[in-house]
Amino acid sequence: MAAFGGGGISPNYRNVMVYFDGTNFLLELGKFLGVRVDPHKPPLSVFKLGRALSDWIRNNAYGSVMVRRHWVGSYQGNGEDERRLLFASHEVGFQARILHKARDGPEKGVDMSLAIQMMADAVNRNFHTGWLVTGDADYTELVKEVKRYGTVVNGVFFKSALSDALRLSCDEFYLLDNVLKEPQFTSTIQEVKTEAEQNAKPPPKTSTASPPP
Repeated sequence: MAAFGGGGISPNYRNVMVYFDGTNFLLELGKFLGVRVDPHKPPLSVFKLGRALSDWIRNNAYGSVMVRRHWVGSYQGNGEDERRLLFASHEVGFQARILHKARDGPEKGVDMSLAIQMMADAVNRNFHTGWLVTGDADYTELVKEVKRYGTVVNGVFFKSALSDALRLSCDEFYLLDNVLKEPQFTSTIQEVKTEAEQNAKPPPKTSTASPPP
């Protein structure tokens, strides 16, 4: 049913959801910025950048409503580290799932968790257009399957780590190399760089010298 207001009939709004592969995004973001970004101990400001990118997606899709922003990634550390990431992401509007990664072990479950979430949303008709923020070829079959439910799937990622198969499977694809040069991202990108550089510095050495007698 169409909604009515003072300006007449409203457009038929289309629901949009965004899905970030946090690990993939952070690894390539660091290369793009020329600074080390640890994907398992990321600067908290990366979530602000993710929110800004989500806003760019919404603003470039007339008549769309951003229903939900998903972030799936991993962390190293303890429960407090996980809590810190979950709260920082939630404060800027993300529904995040942060999986624990052992210090010396491989990352497990990020791509599967993201795929399950996007597939469930497609089956339940929760969105009209889904956006993937990743360049990983492993998501190609997911995109093809999601599109079978009549949804549109678009993508956005860095050119240097973009799978041709994934790019061709999406309805539209945009390069982050170009998007992040737009002026609305300047201050947040600088914040991420500054925080990442601070995180990369070794901790100050503690003195072990005995106090004078």
